[in-house]
Amino acid sequence: MQHKALCFMLALALGGVGVVQAQDTAVVDGSHGSFDGRWYVAPTVGGYYNDSDRNTNSRQFYYGIGVGKFLSANTSLDFFFDRTKRDIDRGAANGGGHGSSRWVNNNVGVALRYYLGSATWRPYLLVGALGSHHKNPSDRGWAAAAELGGGVAAAINDDSDVRIEAGYRYDLDDKSQRSRNGYGDAFLGLSIVSRFGAKPAAPAPVEAAPAPAPAPVE
Repeated sequence: MQHKALCFMLALALGGVGVVQAQDTAVVDGSHGSFDGRWYVAPTVGGYYNDSDRNTNSRQFYYGIGVGKFLSANTSLDFFFDRTKRDIDRGAANGGGHGSSRWVNNNVGVALRYYLGSATWRPYLLVGALGSHHKNPSDRGWAAAAELGGGVAAAINDDSDVRIEAGYRYDLDDKSQRSRNGYGDAFLGLSIVSRFGAKPAAPAPVEAAPAPAPAPVE
């Protein structure tokens, strides 16, 4: 099941690349308005509220980076990486608390954001698919994962935005603990979006067709 999910995510990512390439050569239709289609980089920091079934610390810092672009005035596509390192519980038999063992997750995925409105402050919805590589004392390997969320983006200037988002990520890891089939973690993140290159020039206004010459008077 996980192999099928990973194949689906790979197909989704490749499809996203195709869409981006098509957008690179597309002509923006003036009737729908123009948009800033420059590529951007988005470093991210945030925190997880971990699923208690992980038997780790309840809250954990994460960091990552994304690269993406707007495909239309309201839709963006990001390819991203993020990483977190959780402290594993000792268990009641060992005195409780957290030991020196770690549960590391490195995640690689693709995220689609749909923005509402066109003002400086823009709320958005988020959906993502990813592969999560886990490393802990019990297992090391890949599992499929997915995320849903939302946030708000605010323009700092023509080249930079700030994004604040919250969501829910479900990790289909069924190997780290044999009694568990997956884990649902809530997250809150902050990203600074920085665009590459010069801002595209606004489209030239369309000149009105000249009025027809008056008919000659006989």
